[in-house]
Amino acid sequence: MKSKLFLIIFLLSGLDNQAQSIQELETIHTKAKMQYVKPEVLDGLVSALKRYENDFVPGQDTLIMESYRIIVSAYMENNHFKQAYETFNRYLEYKEKVLSQDKVVQLMMRLTRQVFVRKKMI
Repeated sequence: MKSKLFLIIFLLSGLDNQAQSIQELETIHTKAKMQYVKPEVLDGLVSALKRYENDFVPGQDTLIMESYRIIVSAYMENNHFKQAYETFNRYLEYKEKVLSQDKVVQLMMRLTRQVFVRKKMI
């Protein structure tokens, strides 16, 4: 009974953390969309996005990638091309990571489907 209660509390706390992280990501995204953003603010937004790169939560990947693209264009508008280049590289690395994780999921689904079909045939 105690283990079930602990499991329920653990799952609820995880859902709450995901909701908070999505809200924080949306805040970063809206700040990046503002016109005439100073480069110092953009630096802060990039460092805030770094926290979310390793935590893969479905639905956040598109928000993170779009935020990176907006920040890159804001850097370029302010003629800060080095920061734009570095941020664009970070965007590409994150995109490759997301695509590779999607590929792994698809391969695992195919493998489990093939194993299931083979067991059914036996």
